Amino acid sequence: MSHAIIIPIYCENRNTINLCNELQNFGAEHIVVVNDGLNPKSEYFNELTSIGCHLVHLKNNNGKGASLKAGIKYAHDNLYNITGYITCDADGQHNDVMKISRMLDLRNGSLILGKRDYKKSKMPINIRIGNRLSSAYFKVITGKSCKDTQTGLRGIPAFLYDTVMKT
Repeated sequence: MSHAIIIPIYCENRNTINLCNELQNFGAEHIVVVNDGLNPKSEYFNELTSIGCHLVHLKNNNGKGASLKAGIKYAHDNLYNITGYITCDADGQHNDVMKISRMLDLRNGSLILGKRDYKKSKMPINIRIGNRLSSAYFKVITGKSCKDTQTGLRGIPAFLYDTVMKT
């Protein structure tokens, strides 16, 4: 796989380590974990490093968007032959991450967005409403439908790097 997987974290959670192990078992070579303000000297980060993850440490909690940009920038500047970036949350989406990777390969040049299953989700109502509003706005602006504009699971072709970094 020639994609960098970007995982932002803001708390130590065993799920992140499990996810990274499973992604490596599925063939992921480039996993970038972005620490959004945690103590970088924690044993937790030693374990992530020992399993082959690249780490990016932000000094302060800057939020998910800044973490994703930092991870994408790191991959762009430090990893070779990257053809895309996959962003995901550390909540056990390994199968979906691999689907996004295959889609990036098959649909060269397309932005790929994951979609949550709202029927199984315990998403609070205010988040659902916000997502519906942003989806409606997206349709007005682009003319295209996107049911889940706020998904954390995305496949971004490498050629969109400059566009991603500007937003």
